Amino acid sequence: MTVRDKLVEALLQSEESSKKQADKPKEFAPEFIREWFRVRGLAYFFLFKKNLLVTNMQFAELLALVRRFARSNEGEDIRDLQFSTVNEFNRTVTEIVEGFERNAADPDARFKAIADLYLPLFRRTLVVTYFFGSCALFIPPGLELPLETICGYAGYVHSCGHNVYIRNAYKSTKAEFFGSLDAHVARHLAPSKKTFFTAYAHEDFTPHDRKLATDLRHGLDDVKVFVEKFYMGSEPLGSVIDQMRQKYPQLKIPEPGDFRRTHKKLRSEKAIDQSRTLWLIVDHAIDASLRHPAEKFYFICYDQLWVNENAFQVFDENKPAWVNHTTLPHTLTGAMLNVTAPWWPRDDKPTVVGDPFVGSGTTWLEGSKYKLAEFDCGDNDEIAPLLAQDNLCFFSAPDSKLAEWRSLLRQIDSDFPTAPAPEALEPISPESHRAYLWAGQMFDNLNPGPESDSYSFSQEFVEKLRTQEQGLTFRLFFYLCLRAGLRYREARRRHSINWKKAYLKEASVLCRQISQLLALRKKEREGSHRESLCFFTDDYSQGCSCSRTFLADRCKDIHPPIAVRDATKLPVGKFDVIISDPPYGFNTDADPAYLSHLYSDVITSMIKGLKEEGQIVIALPDWSHTGRQVPFFARKEIVTQQVLVAAEILQREVISGAYMAAAPGNLVRPPYYWESERALRRAILHFRIRTTQKPSGGTELNELQPRN
Repeated sequence: MTVRDKLVEALLQSEESSKKQADKPKEFAPEFIREWFRVRGLAYFFLFKKNLLVTNMQFAELLALVRRFARSNEGEDIRDLQFSTVNEFNRTVTEIVEGFERNAADPDARFKAIADLYLPLFRRTLVVTYFFGSCALFIPPGLELPLETICGYAGYVHSCGHNVYIRNAYKSTKAEFFGSLDAHVARHLAPSKKTFFTAYAHEDFTPHDRKLATDLRHGLDDVKVFVEKFYMGSEPLGSVIDQMRQKYPQLKIPEPGDFRRTHKKLRSEKAIDQSRTLWLIVDHAIDASLRHPAEKFYFICYDQLWVNENAFQVFDENKPAWVNHTTLPHTLTGAMLNVTAPWWPRDDKPTVVGDPFVGSGTTWLEGSKYKLAEFDCGDNDEIAPLLAQDNLCFFSAPDSKLAEWRSLLRQIDSDFPTAPAPEALEPISPESHRAYLWAGQMFDNLNPGPESDSYSFSQEFVEKLRTQEQGLTFRLFFYLCLRAGLRYREARRRHSINWKKAYLKEASVLCRQISQLLALRKKEREGSHRESLCFFTDDYSQGCSCSRTFLADRCKDIHPPIAVRDATKLPVGKFDVIISDPPYGFNTDADPAYLSHLYSDVITSMIKGLKEEGQIVIALPDWSHTGRQVPFFARKEIVTQQVLVAAEILQREVISGAYMAAAPGNLVRPPYYWESERALRRAILHFRIRTTQKPSGGTELNELQPRN
């Protein structure tokens, strides 16, 4: 059956279902949504790692990835997908149907006419429902969505799968919930296997997951269900779940208690389908400000098929080779890269990505998931290439090496000195002794001032780091010195923490992260690889991550594609995408006038560096929560104006796509925001730039040449 036939059939069935019955009438449009999307199409659900208290980039990123990877199963090239809310779609369908008169002698005639005229619209329109920390997405027949690819590439998608049930909690009923479960079980669950179902209950999870409290905050913590307090209709939620155990023998539902024991025991049974889990969660509507949850909340049941296990995100802002805590997190960097994906070349040509302030290699590493991405990144800091190479070598290292590093770090205990001084050191093992001693001496040689909140590395110093005979093993100890020195600078000055405790805290964090990485590697070993991604069986569903094998192949190059260079002198006409996190003037003593010139010159250099219809994504400070004033030259309003003016002078223009975005549209359009409640709020700008058709009149290009 063709998509056109399915559209006519769905319209006819919706009309039949919406006819007045003895008890109450049904509306045509809602029935059509059910017939078109749930019966003939697909309903998906995406849970995000962070909610709108942190950022709104997760929504723009998801829609961009859908636009990039959705494909027609009839061979048609579909690129410009449109997105609509339920209400918007209902209104459109109603107006279209009412515009055609019904012929009683031939009731399907008007629906055939609608299909002939509006099939391209119906097959390209997806319905989106935004929640505070998640998103429901309804896919029309004829489109396929590779969930594993979207999940594997995403920065903020935590997990995804089939949308089973979503209902306003104040209107939900057990009968309605069970009806949705019946339909899902019949369509998607294998009768030969039992499927695990669990409520994400505060009572069973929160007391036992506090080691992950930072990761869960403003994200997964906020979608937990209070099973012992909530009601579904007139029945306690706990009672509804008890009744499910009797009604659905094909579902395996754990008893209340510590999830670490009850879940592991049930999921280890051979009869359980290890590829999926049905979850019951809650999420809130979005208030008028778009940054806070509304009072209205929803019961949501979804069938988790994939979970994002990106190894970089285990470390996020704490990659082992580290020099500054203003590094962009991998989640945000991944999202910044992904929002550009719909406009990447589609003819298997490589997408050239640049970052003039690449630092420790976050953009380069995160982008390595894309096989067809090529990178030309740079930084004016001499240590940047070494940091990037060390981080790549760390993430591509074999398990035995990771275990060795963890073992050495664990030997740093209370016998170590209160300062990195060799005479006070009691050796626990020769290797850890030498590594700690060397790291302390190098840190002393660096000689950061007591008021310094950044580090400066000379070429000679970097060369000593690079040529250290033990390589990354010893440098890991040095990078911990940098963290302890910078992160606890004020605390040590106030004597609220000493050097030993600061160093031990950072070493403990790194050990925990290595343990998480080793646990992930164990799962990956039994998985499969496709291009740069690895797919495997995870704790509750299938998991996806960046392939270590793929990273190891990239690590064979002695030097990463990161140059020590001036950001104002980028190659001309080379880049499809430029990702930029320029210096904000927070952690430097640089003259504001110098940074003002830098911003102006870098903007010009980036625009010149773009290919036709290239893209720039810039992270800027929007507000400081520490009392530091955001410098005028880094404000989003000024930078936006500078980009527009520089583009015009260079005979280019900023363009905006005309695709339809579901309301509220400003939720998925730049400028985006990213919030760290203890540091700063960032604004994320996104520009697409093309050449104008005629000169802009009078201004010479040399007026925008970088200053010496």
